[in-house]
Amino acid sequence: MLLPLAALLAACATTLPNSAGNCPTLPQAPAAIEPMPSETYSASTQRDMENWRRRLIGTPATLRP
Repeated sequence: MLLPLAALLAACATTLPNSAGNCPTLPQAPAAIEPMPSETYSASTQRDMENWRRRLIGTPATLRP
């Protein structure tokens, strides 16, 4: 009874091959600062809303029969 148990323990105790060479490399660190946008969020949003309003007003209304 002890012999099969000893054989199982010996089989489980085998060492695995070293796989340190297969590890992926770390990506490069991100830039410390983000580039400033050419236009503020508020200005671009206001411009987009004005364009949307012009398109909406310029669209002819559809009449239901």
